[in-house]
Amino acid sequence: MKRLKSLASKRLGLSILGIVIISILLILVIKSKNGDDQEVIKVERGSVRESVEVTGTAKSIKSVDLAFEKGGKVNKVLVSVGDKVSADQPLILLDSEELNAQLLEAEANVEVQQAKLDELKVGTRLEDIKVKETELAKEKQELINEYFDVPDTLNAAYAQADDAVRKQTDLLFSNDEELNPNLTFSVSNSQIEINVELKRFKASFTLNKWKKELGDLERNYSDTALDQSLNAAQGYLEELRSFINTTIDALTIAVGISQSTADTYRTNLNTARDNLNAGLSSVNTKKQLIASQKLTIQKIEDELSLKKAGATKEQIAAQEAQVKQTEAKKALIRFQINKNTLYAPFDGVITKQEIKVGEIVSPDVSFLTIMSENKFEIEADVPEINVGKLAIGNEATVTLDAFPGEQFLGRLFYIEPAETIIGGVVNFKIKVALDQPDQRLKNGLTANLKIETANKTGVLILPIYAVQERGGSFYVEKLVDDESRETQVTLGIRSQSGDVEIISGLSEGDRVVVALTKK
Repeated sequence: MKRLKSLASKRLGLSILGIVIISILLILVIKSKNGDDQEVIKVERGSVRESVEVTGTAKSIKSVDLAFEKGGKVNKVLVSVGDKVSADQPLILLDSEELNAQLLEAEANVEVQQAKLDELKVGTRLEDIKVKETELAKEKQELINEYFDVPDTLNAAYAQADDAVRKQTDLLFSNDEELNPNLTFSVSNSQIEINVELKRFKASFTLNKWKKELGDLERNYSDTALDQSLNAAQGYLEELRSFINTTIDALTIAVGISQSTADTYRTNLNTARDNLNAGLSSVNTKKQLIASQKLTIQKIEDELSLKKAGATKEQIAAQEAQVKQTEAKKALIRFQINKNTLYAPFDGVITKQEIKVGEIVSPDVSFLTIMSENKFEIEADVPEINVGKLAIGNEATVTLDAFPGEQFLGRLFYIEPAETIIGGVVNFKIKVALDQPDQRLKNGLTANLKIETANKTGVLILPIYAVQERGGSFYVEKLVDDESRETQVTLGIRSQSGDVEIISGLSEGDRVVVALTKK
């Protein structure tokens, strides 16, 4: 009986315990619904420092072998083995005499092109216009002089043509100036004989026509008439030369004449052809001189028009580009001169120097070694998720397990371009140079790096746990009129302390509701 009462008592106690537990859970749910387990955070302005933290190893900077990118003759050797040098100190100089001369030329060219640009922007001076007008007048006078000589040139050419036809061929024809001139010798080809006699008749007609035109020219002394007379004279001379060539052909097949007579005829015909060629040459030369002078005048007239009109925007832009081009060439030569000097990359001691003044060095052949004194660098591997935040020159705080409580300052100076796979994860090797040497440092010491990648002050910040991520976007529960509203925000940099920059979506003083369970 007592046993049954004890069992009943135990069941009653368990029931009461269950009721208590359920009541507590209900109270928690009610509190959750009433907001008792929520935190309200006010959006404020503050500072955010983003950094990347990794662990690496201290390594001594042993040495570096130095060489020139381009070969050349050694002009000066400024250091010897054992010398202490400072960063950026000149060590070896190659001969740069030719480059220095090129630099002077480039600098002068920049000044010339800049002066032209300044002139274009200011506009053409009245003095320059007058100079161009004087030049134009001079060239026009030259053209007048060329035209003035045309009648003499034409008369001389006519005289040579008349001598060639009427004097040098006189022995070869009878009835020279009649309607039916005849060869004084027979030829084996009757058609050639007919052609020669017909051309002799036309030659007289051409000479008479040409002489009349020359007489008319003296009464019509215009440039146009002179140009026409030169063109006509060219045609006449070519026609008469054709007559002489045909006559020479006929002489080669002559029959019934002695060799001495044939030789005399041939000599006369060659003289006739030379006279015609000389006349034709003088006429053509005069035509070319006149045409060339006209082109010169046209060119100067165009230049004068441009000067009077002033420079266009396009001309100024083109000249500005010309100035930039010459400046770029000057900068390139300066760069090449600078490459002819070998500088110390860091503070250190010269441990090898194998070059003398006057020697010729080849490109990329090392002849000098420099080693650092008591200087160490930190090597570490950074996961690919963080390497994009790093940049050469980032400041770093270094702590060493061997020296607890001490901090060393350094700067990121190297990010390896190729990846390194560690445990199946892509990493990139980095190097941090310490600012100050410390003789206590040893090769292989474990080093903890905190590399600052960004630092912003006066920006809106929130604890990162107040932000929710969904589908690649970020949201917060903004409190508006005591009601929670989901609001999308844009995030900036994040600090290791747990704060995040709010770029957009919230304003200073806004309140954000955070469920404590979400912390």
